[in-house]
Amino acid sequence: MAKWRMRLATARARLAVAAIATAAAAGASPLVGVLPPWATAPVIVVVFMLTGVGTVIAASKPEPTAPPPSGELADEAVLDEPARRPAPPKAVNAGPTVPEEILAGMTFFRGRDKELDALRKRHAEGRSERAGADAAVRSGALLILLHGRPGVGKSALARTFAREIAGQYEDGQVYANLGSAGNRRPPGEVLEELIRSFGWTEELPPSTEWRTTRLRSLLAGRKVLLMLDAARDADQVLPLLPAEPGCTVIVTSRRNLQPALRASAPSLLVDAPSRLDAVAILRAAADRTDAFEEPVCAAELVQHCGRLPMALVSAGERVAAMSQPQALCHVADRLEKQEEGRLRYLRFGNWNLEQRLDSEYGRLTPAERRALQLLSLVDSETFVPWVLEPLLKVSPAEAEALAARLYEAQFIDAAQADRRAGLPRYQFHPLLRLFARDRFNELGAEDRAQARRRLEDAYLQVIDDVLRQLHRDEGFTRRHPPAQRLPYFQTSFHPTLAENIERSPTEWVRAEYANLVAAVHAAADRDEPGMCWRVAVRLGDGVPFGVDSARALQAFDRALHAAAAEPAGYPVAAVTLAKGTFLTGIEHYDEGLRLLRAVTETGDDPALATVRLTAQRRIGEALLRIGKYGDAAEALDIAKRLATTDAEERTLIELLDAEASGCRNAAEWPARARYEHVRHHWETDSNTLAGYLVHLGLSEAARRRSDWDTAEAHLKAAPLQHTDSRRAALADYRRARAALSRARHTAAGEEQQELARGAIDRAAAAVLAFRLLDSRVGAIRSRCLLAQALVLAGRLDEAAGQLRSAEDELSSMREVAEIAADVVGARIRRAKGMLLLASGDFTQAEIQLEPARKVFKRHDDWAMTAEAGQLLGRAAHRNGRSDEAVTVLLDAASEYDRAGDRFALAASIAELAAIFRPNGHHHHEDGRPGPPA
Repeated sequence: MAKWRMRLATARARLAVAAIATAAAAGASPLVGVLPPWATAPVIVVVFMLTGVGTVIAASKPEPTAPPPSGELADEAVLDEPARRPAPPKAVNAGPTVPEEILAGMTFFRGRDKELDALRKRHAEGRSERAGADAAVRSGALLILLHGRPGVGKSALARTFAREIAGQYEDGQVYANLGSAGNRRPPGEVLEELIRSFGWTEELPPSTEWRTTRLRSLLAGRKVLLMLDAARDADQVLPLLPAEPGCTVIVTSRRNLQPALRASAPSLLVDAPSRLDAVAILRAAADRTDAFEEPVCAAELVQHCGRLPMALVSAGERVAAMSQPQALCHVADRLEKQEEGRLRYLRFGNWNLEQRLDSEYGRLTPAERRALQLLSLVDSETFVPWVLEPLLKVSPAEAEALAARLYEAQFIDAAQADRRAGLPRYQFHPLLRLFARDRFNELGAEDRAQARRRLEDAYLQVIDDVLRQLHRDEGFTRRHPPAQRLPYFQTSFHPTLAENIERSPTEWVRAEYANLVAAVHAAADRDEPGMCWRVAVRLGDGVPFGVDSARALQAFDRALHAAAAEPAGYPVAAVTLAKGTFLTGIEHYDEGLRLLRAVTETGDDPALATVRLTAQRRIGEALLRIGKYGDAAEALDIAKRLATTDAEERTLIELLDAEASGCRNAAEWPARARYEHVRHHWETDSNTLAGYLVHLGLSEAARRRSDWDTAEAHLKAAPLQHTDSRRAALADYRRARAALSRARHTAAGEEQQELARGAIDRAAAAVLAFRLLDSRVGAIRSRCLLAQALVLAGRLDEAAGQLRSAEDELSSMREVAEIAADVVGARIRRAKGMLLLASGDFTQAEIQLEPARKVFKRHDDWAMTAEAGQLLGRAAHRNGRSDEAVTVLLDAASEYDRAGDRFALAASIAELAAIFRPNGHHHHEDGRPGPPA
């Protein structure tokens, strides 16, 4: 007892000092801020007519409810409900009176803050120029242009912005739809209705030029806002433009009209909204505005819709029409299982994205349509224009021109440029890829087969050139070289390209990963074993998006068979390393670690030294990701001893060891010096694994000192996550963890609830990312984080549901990652303990938390041990077992003190303080007084 009292007194003295420091820090930097109040802007109304022409109205009255607009983009404007034909509006004169036929709007519009800011800036700059410039600058109305693919929500964005600025145009606002049901409306037709909207009742001559002159004369000296929606081309827009500099014209189109219209500012490319905004659009359409309901299913639906607003609204309204429980999950499951029929399933009510895409597809030339069809054959997420050379048998210049025109038509997107090849890269939006694939299937069977063969031949030719460049010392040659090089491919692929790829083959492999997996299979089919295993060797590091894991593993197996025929031991060891690395990347740890350990046991052959070193470092990294930090540190120590001359490997090992040390030792937890020390290794070329690990480490250091903005900035800057789904999933998890930490550091109230919602969204995205990766370990870990965020938000039933799903997934996880079962199981127990505490079931909370704490302690995870101890102490205290509570709380507080985590330390001190009675004495369970408090 004396020993116990001495320990308690010593700890109290230390904790008292820490408490004073914590309180002082809290007073200097309060955790709770004040949210800015919502500001209400004047509601501006724009009236839409059946013909697509708006009535001029005032800009100061509230809007009553009425049907939405019709026309080409009526169902594209996802703010509105599906189009229903209104009665024709009455023609009124410009003035303050709001007509009865006002249409409802903006039902599903969410977010778009960045785009709205860009439009505000362009409007302010344009108006400023016209207010103080000379006549040459002042001539003509201000043009504000937006363009984007069908269904992206450009009309909705334009309408929202028009409503915002309408109060600055006291002479009225006019809306005109220039495309009706996918057809181009003649300018003369639109002009007539624009003129009549200003009260013109006399007969109009048919001349478009006369009508243009009349409209301009009507608008002379007036300040009017015009919105021209769904423009098809510049010739359609030019006759409608006022000459009056006091007017502003907002134009939406699918293609960029800025060059043809000679607008002073570039057209704003409207892309898919952010994930958060996309989820909000989906929930609004689904009538599921509860942000805590089925968060993973909502994230999955957003993924399947490619964040495209029209698809989101269609899926959401399908959910809203269902009466069954878990309708979000049902629709998400249907979309996942019906990839080939996904676009058809997304037809609902008046929403039909496929029809909109088809109308734009009809505007393509025959060559452009065929190019789009055949591009769907490319397996990788991104591609360079040269793939069109073998597919279409065209020259390099023709291939690049076709790709550029498809980009202008918004059928393909720009991706990160191929720096080594010196060529642009493109990619498909996921729904556009499905559209292109459907059109490809309309071709004849022989035509499709020949196109596939030409593309396969071309890739094998590229790979042959690259391998001969990379392995020129070995004299690599194909076993069955083609009789002649592909004639349409000669000028595109010149030797310097192979030399460029040689300088950075990893970057090229990431970009072409799925194509290279296909090439491994093709090489095996064509009896090219040397090509087969040499390509597979480079496929271990990273799991790019869209890769079929099962097909990739089959490729590794075929490569191992090819490598076994080689006399040297390197081919088998190198392919084994690649397969083991891939398996640990998708967190199939049991087989992956078995293969990596087999590589480290290949003997002392100097030719295999680099392979053994890399395998050892990969073992340490895998154990680190599992959460077995003591084992990871031992594996990394072995790797350090092997890395005597390899500077790159030493850097990677140092970064991993820094992470392991912070997890094992509280005193090293907040340290960032080791990450800063190696920054010079990646600053010149940040697209490396070292750069990724540095940013992750600096982000974690910032989170630990509650520097949330810096933590987020480093996660955003971490390279590789745009090309590597495994590293993107880990970054998503870290974002969710940082968001949850921030919410916990905020006092209970509205702000904390908002932060909890953000944590829930990010955790749900992490669950989905790991599921798509087939990483069950990562999915369970993310579900535990999601459950904790739900508990913080007070949604205990939803948290319990997530933990039930985690327990179900744990059974299947054991098939591929039994080695991680104890750590993952402890994470589930810790989250359940937190839930049970919130539910008031303190006995069961102790039952869950005690074994979890032991597992974390066994694997040297001090932070998890301390957190589980803090929760366990709270549960023991509530159960009246104060001695046990004091013991674990003192341990936790001591660790938090060493780590400098003042927030967690203050929580431990507060829990300890609650154990002591008001008289300043601690009491044992039997009522005996303890030592003075």
